Amino acid sequence: MNASHPRTRRPRLAVALVAGLAASLLPALGPAAAGAPADGAAVQLVGAVESVDTADPAAQGRKRFWKRVSTENFTRFDAGRWGRFDGTPGCCHDAEWDPSMVKVRHGKLQLHTAPRNGRWLSGGVGGWGWDAAIRTYGRYDARIRFDRGAGVSGAALLWPKDDGWPPELDFYEIFESWGDRKQMSVTTHWRQDGHHESSRRVVKRDFTRWHTASVRWRRDRVAYYLDGRRIKVDRAPARIPRGRMWVGFQTHAHKMNGRYVPLPRGRSSVALEVDWVRVYRQNR
Repeated sequence: MNASHPRTRRPRLAVALVAGLAASLLPALGPAAAGAPADGAAVQLVGAVESVDTADPAAQGRKRFWKRVSTENFTRFDAGRWGRFDGTPGCCHDAEWDPSMVKVRHGKLQLHTAPRNGRWLSGGVGGWGWDAAIRTYGRYDARIRFDRGAGVSGAALLWPKDDGWPPELDFYEIFESWGDRKQMSVTTHWRQDGHHESSRRVVKRDFTRWHTASVRWRRDRVAYYLDGRRIKVDRAPARIPRGRMWVGFQTHAHKMNGRYVPLPRGRSSVALEVDWVRVYRQNR
């Protein structure tokens, strides 16, 4: 491993997708700690989402607020843009990332989790080589679905380019205890007074179907959308990242009740799929 070369380094990030959302991770875990409720963060279930808010109200009737700057359609695996994760996530010691679990097939990124030769392996990718998508402020949309399967979690997130966690913006996150894929969460992570803080909202849908998840990160807010409808917004200045971030997708295998959960009947793996990713900047 050459830590100075972003395309070959072993990434240190790991969203802490832990069973039942019950774990509380300390900042001492560094970039490996993220995702689970910490510091008493409440989980709120959302039955109905808020109204559409695709542009700043002051910009309505003028030009579009966001301008697309880059798109990934996964016609192939672009190793110049994406790095495959390998190694054990610091958050999730049951999991092991392996590059072999990352595939591009039929125009879709597939991140698989399955037992291989006595080990449970999972897939993850980071866009630290995708220059147009490494931004301070911007909008990221991704079309995502997730196979059913207890014991397997998945996420789409923005991660700080300098690895200085937090911040972290999870704009699609499904935990291993949500094996039926009937709910998904979005979470903002930040540091305040030397402590890790987080704020989450949970949405109920069928996430085995395709949905478009979006995070819209501006100087004055971070907003999360699902299928074009806003579900959460953070406006407190401490919650808004100020440095450059890249986009990543990842899955993990987890033990539940002390053992790995068998794959669903008839399946050779559980996969999170990404159809496309679109990146925008604010229209000037």
